Amino acid sequence: MKILKKLGKKIKKEFDKRVFSSVLKKIDALSLTTLDSRRRNYFFKYNLSDFELKHNEISFIHTPKTGGFSIGSIMQSSFKNNSANITFRNLDTHAPVSLISSPSEYKYITFIREPVERVYSYYRHILHPEKGKNENYHDLANKGLVHLLQNCWEVRNLYCQYFSGFVYEEINEKFLETALKNLKNFYFVGNFHNFENEARKLIDLLHLDCKNIPHLNKENWRTEEKFEIPNKDRKLIQAYNYFDIKLYNSFIKHSNW
Repeated sequence: MKILKKLGKKIKKEFDKRVFSSVLKKIDALSLTTLDSRRRNYFFKYNLSDFELKHNEISFIHTPKTGGFSIGSIMQSSFKNNSANITFRNLDTHAPVSLISSPSEYKYITFIREPVERVYSYYRHILHPEKGKNENYHDLANKGLVHLLQNCWEVRNLYCQYFSGFVYEEINEKFLETALKNLKNFYFVGNFHNFENEARKLIDLLHLDCKNIPHLNKENWRTEEKFEIPNKDRKLIQAYNYFDIKLYNSFIKHSNW
């Protein structure tokens, strides 16, 4: 019976991915909606802020384009010394801070990246002619950056949403204050722009048995790692990410990076 249940779930998941999802993507492309993204978030239980942490658990907050796949891979490595019996949460999903389990009482870790660069990297990723064609916002991105910024919540003050726990909300000063307070209480916040050294700090902190630091889902098209952001695009992203930029600058000043 267990085998049949697993098979049934696998068939349902594959149907959802290949049939239902493709229909919604076509609707989204024609109507500039985000139905398939909402379906995905509901189906995979993304972005839920009601989980309860235990004191031996560490929650990973993975915002897109901040090295999350690499960090998740590192944390799945075995412990050198697991005497504290620590376990990880949210390694295979995108989840914000829990409104039930505050960072002042429970352990959270994350990596952060300069907000304008993060958004532009995300934009480039979903524009990719091969890797990006199956992404939910691919058609929006093809219509132009401004269409993506207007219609995709993941490129508008996402840090403030994730670190405050109030996903999908219109961010204001109150949410910014909550996000910054939570972030300052994180167990570990890594600097994406010094990824190798920061990942090594995390490995040492968690006593992980990881010799080589992976670089998964790395930028590798049109240009190599570095890319120039056109001034027009930079201004557009800044306009839609005022609170994330303010949060990032405040935290950088606080952490003395």
